[in-house]
Amino acid sequence: MINRYPVSAAIALAIALMLMLSSGLSAQPGCYNLQRINGSDRYGFSINNSGIVVGTENHFINSFSRQSLMWVQGVEIPIGGAFGGLNNSAVSVNDVGDVVGNLEIDPYRQAYTTYVYRHGEVSIIELPPSMLSIFPAAVRGDGIVLATVINSAGKYLPVMVKQVGSSQFSFHVINPATSASTENPDLGYLAADFNARLITLTEFSLEGAHLTAFRAAITKIEDKAHTIFRLPLADGYTASVAWAIDSKNSVVGEVFPDWYSYYRPALWKDNRLIDLAQGNSDWMGSATDINDHEQVVGKLWNRFNSEDSSWAFIYEGGELRNLNELLCHPLPAWDSLASARAINDRGQIVVAIRTNYGEGDSTYSVGVLTPRA
Repeated sequence: MINRYPVSAAIALAIALMLMLSSGLSAQPGCYNLQRINGSDRYGFSINNSGIVVGTENHFINSFSRQSLMWVQGVEIPIGGAFGGLNNSAVSVNDVGDVVGNLEIDPYRQAYTTYVYRHGEVSIIELPPSMLSIFPAAVRGDGIVLATVINSAGKYLPVMVKQVGSSQFSFHVINPATSASTENPDLGYLAADFNARLITLTEFSLEGAHLTAFRAAITKIEDKAHTIFRLPLADGYTASVAWAIDSKNSVVGEVFPDWYSYYRPALWKDNRLIDLAQGNSDWMGSATDINDHEQVVGKLWNRFNSEDSSWAFIYEGGELRNLNELLCHPLPAWDSLASARAINDRGQIVVAIRTNYGEGDSTYSVGVLTPRA
């Protein structure tokens, strides 16, 4: 079941206009124009092919809170205000403007559900008794939501959620029946992303409350047994995490050397691991998204320095480049592109802009890079 909350018709109209006005952009830019979105402590997580961005605003007044935001042509739209002050965050938007996000329903138990914004309405998914929490990962163009559910036994499993009526959703829980999961009932699976054929996820094992191993993997949607295929690791790496998959089944994420505090951005293409840090042993970071032109974005920093020194990168054609060096107009000295979170098929990139006030005092805002041919 779902509970429905109306959202302003003006929002739906703005999104419809955005969809109509979107036009093709070059995926191979000469440089990037930066559109800076006003407001600090804001983070963008997803961008669709019309340039609509979703994310969150963090509040630190008296206590910490999060509220979902949408940006349409740079105009900020609060879509999380209908939840009575409960923490929420928008995590994904598809090409028809559907948005999914998480919603804290019980702060004491840290229980979460998923909301769906669609056609001007926000709907909250009511969980069946067999589920304690559900965390959304992505929403596909057909409206199907990929999420991770924690069931009543405390097991983490991927789930595909589909709206089957005006007030009901169906849940297809993906419970891999592998020899590894039979031998180790503590194996869990965190959903990351999906395309029309595959789901990419991270398999992990627990000993008590301690994470002991994790591995990026994929499973076929049509495979009823949901056999897990672990993505390959090269010599010197012991663990991996998956974050995104494109329509050609290339996956991006992170790989970990022999100790887990150090990770590097990774691309799996044609079942082969590519370390995007390109042999620089001082770099660490993550690849967070990939588009259908196989452009990869993420962040890197020197592992001997603070993460506050990170910089946004793009990887394409076998070359990794600092996005700060690709701006058509350089930023002021106190600003930098700290990370790149998402990229659409038009080459537009959601970035976090770090403003450094000195002595470790920094704030973050959202920006969108648009390629100039």
